[in-house]
Amino acid sequence: FTACDLVQPRMWGEKPVREALLRGAEAYAKVGEGEGETTLRQTEGVRSRALNSLANLASSVVNRAPMWKSSRLATAVLQAVSRGGPLRSDALLVLAELTKQWTIRAKMVAAGVLELLEAAEDDEALSFEERRNCGFARERL
Repeated sequence: FTACDLVQPRMWGEKPVREALLRGAEAYAKVGEGEGETTLRQTEGVRSRALNSLANLASSVVNRAPMWKSSRLATAVLQAVSRGGPLRSDALLVLAELTKQWTIRAKMVAAGVLELLEAAEDDEALSFEERRNCGFARERL
């Protein structure tokens, strides 16, 4: 998923789009309503696509601060990075884009992003490009 610069702010600003992406990025999804509501584990494929879509939207300077203010986004991304596995790279890409916004850097450091990026930068399980991207993001913080 990619969106052009003109569309990215509108997409994050649209509640149904934002909600779909956040639900997709979360580890668990609520299905059904009322007494029939149940919680299911979200598939990795759905989460990966949602995280990559969020990284694309975070490439817009207009979106970065509002995106980090979303506790659901921060939780989903930080959990995916912390737990490792195949979603870690996708979530690190979101964090790297968000570090480009200077007004939220202190909050990101307070949330433990600096330590996560430092660990990722040294993780040889990641590709050279991914580690380098994490290093640049860490330096911005």
